[in-house]
Amino acid sequence: QFVCNKEGGQVTIKNKSDGNRTLILSGLKNNETITIDKWFQITSSYGLKRLGNCNKQWLRLRDGVNYIEVSGDTTRITLTYQFMQGIGS
Repeated sequence: QFVCNKEGGQVTIKNKSDGNRTLILSGLKNNETITIDKWFQITSSYGLKRLGNCNKQWLRLRDGVNYIEVSGDTTRITLTYQFMQGIGS
């Protein structure tokens, strides 16, 4: 989740541990909060549909340490991750 701080803003999230895979969202509104869930659903605090503003290179986390770089027009970003659990043998 992040908050855009500029009208027409863009936010770039790059995982340097995943071949520099880069998620870009652009054309955002000032003070718009964007949430992307584990099913890649994008929710805007303004109720806008934002899939068309996204390059669809979804952020992935690899095993081990991940180096994440965030740039662009944002004042705050929150990244939450829950480790997957295997059940059975």
